[in-house]
Amino acid sequence: MTLQVFNSTLKHKLQHNAHLIYQIVHQQQLFESIYNQYLANQKFRNLLLNIQAASTLIENQKPPP
Repeated sequence: MTLQVFNSTLKHKLQHNAHLIYQIVHQQQLFESIYNQYLANQKFRNLLLNIQAASTLIENQKPPP
């Protein structure tokens, strides 16, 4: 259920959820761990791929340090 909420938020309301975006960027290792753990599960695969794509997009748009 939580993955569905993240996925829906990232797909439809990304620009209105700055705190969620901030946490995804700063908790990248946690999301990668979840991704690696559940990717083989077909129920979660599409959700995880969408979340990973959004995370990658966000990460690539960060200004350099």
